[in-house]
Amino acid sequence: MDVAKRLQFDTTETLAGANQDALNVLQQAVQELSAAAKQKQAQMLELAKQTAEQGIGDNDLKRLKRQFDSNKATYVNIDQKERFMKGLYGLELDIEQLTAAKDQHEQQLEREAEALRSLKAQNEQARAKLGSTAASISQLYGLVEQTTAATASQLEATSAVLQQAASSSRPAEDAAAEPGPEQAEAQALVEAEAAEAKELERSIAAAEAELSELEARAAAGRQELTALRSEVERLELLASDRVKAADADSHTRSKAQWCEDLLALRSKLSGLSVLSSSSEEVVLGICLKLPTARQPAVDAAGAAAAAVPIREVQHELQLQLLPSSSGSGVLLSGAQLSPAAGDVRAFLDAAVDGSKVSLSHLVCEVRGRLLSYWSRQVLVEAAAEVYPPCSSSRGPPHVRVALPNQVEVEALVPFGWPCSSSEALQLVELACPQLQPAAAAALVDSINSNSGLLQGDLLGLLRAAAEAAEAALLDAEAASL
Repeated sequence: MDVAKRLQFDTTETLAGANQDALNVLQQAVQELSAAAKQKQAQMLELAKQTAEQGIGDNDLKRLKRQFDSNKATYVNIDQKERFMKGLYGLELDIEQLTAAKDQHEQQLEREAEALRSLKAQNEQARAKLGSTAASISQLYGLVEQTTAATASQLEATSAVLQQAASSSRPAEDAAAEPGPEQAEAQALVEAEAAEAKELERSIAAAEAELSELEARAAAGRQELTALRSEVERLELLASDRVKAADADSHTRSKAQWCEDLLALRSKLSGLSVLSSSSEEVVLGICLKLPTARQPAVDAAGAAAAAVPIREVQHELQLQLLPSSSGSGVLLSGAQLSPAAGDVRAFLDAAVDGSKVSLSHLVCEVRGRLLSYWSRQVLVEAAAEVYPPCSSSRGPPHVRVALPNQVEVEALVPFGWPCSSSEALQLVELACPQLQPAAAAALVDSINSNSGLLQGDLLGLLRAAAEAAEAALLDAEAASL
């Protein structure tokens, strides 16, 4: 009974009682974590306020500036790659335009460098001017100090003379008398010292005014120097950006040249080339190089007598395109293959039906059909050069040729042969006036039983049939004798 209760699934009383403590601990932990998170948030806000008030965020500002420069460089790199990929997508790259842009950037860089050099020269002149101004200010300060010291010494001497004159004055009864020579001399000396003191005050005031003017000029020079330094930094940054842009253009030009070489190599290997390209029409050249025999001819010793001749076939595929707003594939308004061959015309007519098609799939399918057609046609024409063809009542894909000794044979040459491994040759009929029909049928069966001949070359099959017919004729002639 207890086992049955433990196996009941929709009951939670036992589990709730057992997990109550764990739930309480979990709730307490969640509350503590929430309180700690709020406290941490408050601490971070307070730290941010203190950092903003104390100006500690300069390092962060520098870091953000470096990050901005890095993002800017990344954007420039991505923009160059985007332009490069657009050039590849359009199947045309204007090297002259890239070269002209590079020359323009270099000229702009030269102009900026010249402006930078002129600003550096102005900076040096401003520094020299500030140095001379500072030297003039120090000289004026020295002159003011000397004048002040001389004035103080003269005032002390005058005070001493006045004290001496006061101590040696005459009695009161002689006060109304004429002033003596010493008193007149002292009075003149006091007046001269007062005039000299006024002159010194005027000199000090003029020096202070000139000093104020020089300080104002020094402040203006410092501001101009700061502006020149900022301009120099801006021009240096601009020059570095120009150098990076020139390097990027050079790298893009080398990539474009590499892509052109790769495209030429690919066209040479695959036999596919782009003759012209626009938004409305694409003209492709298809070149097929096909062997005229599946196996090289051998001599009496069993060695290859000569290399297999190669036949080259040229076609042009012209595709008219319709504008497509979105989605993959293209819309075809027309397609034409010149010269026409095989069933490619029917395939192209079926492709121009208003639905989107993959351009690469279309070109690969056309090339495959041309390869299948010409692989069979080249071997049939090579056999026709040795054995003249005859008219056949069966029609394609049967081929009828005339062999020596008034022998005619007819073979089945499938349209998919030799590209398709499932297709094979077959000798259908052998006709000869000197041979009985039974003997001719036996020769056909004998040749068809040789899988090596059926999987080989058409010319080899016809040669084997000619040799077998000649041997049968010799046997029949020997039997008649």
